[in-house]
Amino acid sequence: MKYVVIGILSLLCALAPAQLAFAHVLITDDSGTYGAILHIDPGDNPVAGQPATLILDTQQLAGTTTVVIGDVTGHTTTLTARTTGSMAEVHYTFPSQGVYSLVFTVHSSHHSYIFHQSQLISQGTVAQPLTQPHHQWARALLVASLAGLGLLTAILLGRWRMVGHQSTY
Repeated sequence: MKYVVIGILSLLCALAPAQLAFAHVLITDDSGTYGAILHIDPGDNPVAGQPATLILDTQQLAGTTTVVIGDVTGHTTTLTARTTGSMAEVHYTFPSQGVYSLVFTVHSSHHSYIFHQSQLISQGTVAQPLTQPHHQWARALLVASLAGLGLLTAILLGRWRMVGHQSTY
């Protein structure tokens, strides 16, 4: 009975949907001099098509902050963050699922510090699907398979005839 209970609990744990929980992300500037904590609301897991808040806490740096958000197509959006002390906050709605490049530039009085981060958006609106699926690989595989099958059939028929000729029955 003990093993049955353990088995059932193991099965339930394996089938339970896992929620990824990301804490705040520590990123460093390009020079490796300063670190910053990046937090994205809601819950460090933004949903495409819904507003998100990107919060960068530089802890020691103060100044104006600009954010460049780029997607895989090369489209970029530049935003100026609302800055309070070392905290920079910007609101953005990720248009669709995908990987986005986030580039935070903190302009202090004497230097600019650049922080890079990639963000995966895996929930929400999906980018426009292909109007026609691409089947080129399937067609090539079908032709190659048929050619292989024809060659194998020819070899088997030739071997079968040779066996028939050598048979003493």
